[in-house]
Amino acid sequence: MPNSSDTCKFNALYNAPVDIQKPLVGNQLQPHPSSIEKMKLATSLNNAQERFGRLPKISLADKKTELEALFDEYRRDTYRPTITSISEEISEEIVDSITSWLSDIWQTVYEFGVDFENAHQCLKFSCEALYRLSTTGNGCKCIFMNMYLPISIKDSSNTVIKHFSYPGAYLLEDTFLWIWREMLLKMLASGEHRYIAAIPDMLKDIQSTTAEWGTSLDRLLIAGGRVCSNDVDEKYMFEEEGDDVDDVQCPSHAVHWPDSLVEHLPALRTHISTALLEAFQLTPSLSLYNTITSLSPLAIPLLVLHLKQEARHDPAAAATALEIYAANGDCDAIASTLEVARPILRNRDGVAVRVAVHALASHAKHIGLALHIIERELRDCLEALHAMIINHVFGDIEKAESQILLTEATLLDMESQARKDAIDHWADTIIPNPWDDSPMSVTEFLMGFPHVFSPSSAQDPDPFFFGEVREDHPDYEDLRDEWRPRLKERFDDWVSLAASLKSFGLSILRRIEDTINERMPYLAYRDVAEEMIGRIHDKPHSYHICDALDIMSRFMQTQQAKALSEKLQVAAKMAEMNSLMQQNASISSNYVRPSGSVSSFFDMNAGDFTISGLGALD
Repeated sequence: MPNSSDTCKFNALYNAPVDIQKPLVGNQLQPHPSSIEKMKLATSLNNAQERFGRLPKISLADKKTELEALFDEYRRDTYRPTITSISEEISEEIVDSITSWLSDIWQTVYEFGVDFENAHQCLKFSCEALYRLSTTGNGCKCIFMNMYLPISIKDSSNTVIKHFSYPGAYLLEDTFLWIWREMLLKMLASGEHRYIAAIPDMLKDIQSTTAEWGTSLDRLLIAGGRVCSNDVDEKYMFEEEGDDVDDVQCPSHAVHWPDSLVEHLPALRTHISTALLEAFQLTPSLSLYNTITSLSPLAIPLLVLHLKQEARHDPAAAATALEIYAANGDCDAIASTLEVARPILRNRDGVAVRVAVHALASHAKHIGLALHIIERELRDCLEALHAMIINHVFGDIEKAESQILLTEATLLDMESQARKDAIDHWADTIIPNPWDDSPMSVTEFLMGFPHVFSPSSAQDPDPFFFGEVREDHPDYEDLRDEWRPRLKERFDDWVSLAASLKSFGLSILRRIEDTINERMPYLAYRDVAEEMIGRIHDKPHSYHICDALDIMSRFMQTQQAKALSEKLQVAAKMAEMNSLMQQNASISSNYVRPSGSVSSFFDMNAGDFTISGLGALD
């Protein structure tokens, strides 16, 4: 009969992590399939129990159940009155639950070096729970943003290894990154192929789970990237006696690391650079480019080559290429990219295009191209607004009758009641009648047949509410650009860029002003534009049109004020010149020639001085 204590120790293996079971089974049981050396096996079991006896148990399923119950209570609390709300207490309890097992996770992966996959899933779930807390509920997030968090990471002997202090719960992600860095270094130091092969997938999970997608892996190398904690190492101390532990350390190193762990930092940096490069090839961005080049400057030619190849058919790559070239001041590359990528650039890429055009405008060689793009974009904004006005809100605005009424109304005195009534009558005539009043439709109506709207007079440009999706969701950006184009921001940015180019840009703005006077003369009158906005401001699908009408009407007012100012300046200069000429004429008429020895020294003719000769001295 086997010893009962040995049996209990052997059965304890079933509750141990897989990383503990495999070495014992592989090294002790498999070499002895027929006769097991009981003493050797008992010694191995004793050593394993002594080493892993204090191993904490981290149960992802239990933590999910606990947090789900708290989130359910948090959702129910949103329906309570403010005076009886307990959202602050629930938020603090959720954060406490997330932070309560961080020391256990760190001990598992760093101190004991086992159960890496389970620890990774626990950290990933913690990130997701933190993001869920930041987006759940309604109203202010002051509690979440200003929750003071002191966090201490302790080892199995209850010694503080690192202490974090955060002014808000949103910074808790830095602690997750710190533990992830410790775990990945331990996996590299183990030398086992299965651990090292799992690192790329873990890095992808980290990048997709954390909030700052473009810089999370770079921040992982420096443990979150914020100097907000001190290493307080006692057990794992490698400094000489007398060193100040509170001194600022290199952010890429920790004071409790042995030299055998530090030497794996270059390998971790290589893994992170590779993961970032793969992410850049899928979704390029300027932040990713800056992160990769800071980690590995040798990757710059590879990144630029990828952008050149993808910019022809990928709008995201083209926009990123423009931002990168503008940051580097490469105007030739900007010009070539704008030439090949113009058909695929989207409205939401306008910021990148404006940055690139601003860089072109600072280069004498490409100033012509920059001015051409600015004028083209401004005219495109005008055409887009004109099409929306005609097709969606004021379908009859270009009829001859409406134009005559507008001309008559604008000839009346400003602020007069007759002008206000005339503009109100004009606004009534430009809105099309949604009902078909043809004889056939009238007959159908009298006979009781249902009457339908005319397709040509549809007032709703977004019948499926595509424009009402969440503003911070990038997947719906193209739909918003299609149904809710941001003409106000786009037109205002291009006008500001043109105005910054002094004389070249001002000439463009004058031509745009002439075009508006020709195509949309009603925008030249502020009271007319305000009446148009008042007719459609209560329609939820016309807010973007109201914004565009307002910004272009203000642009016309600004241009008119500038023109009036220039005329006043010219008139003032002309008046000054006339005053000087009158003063000169007055001086000339009061001038008395000296009598005596000098005769006819100057003859004055019509205000001009001409030398006629000198007389002889007496």
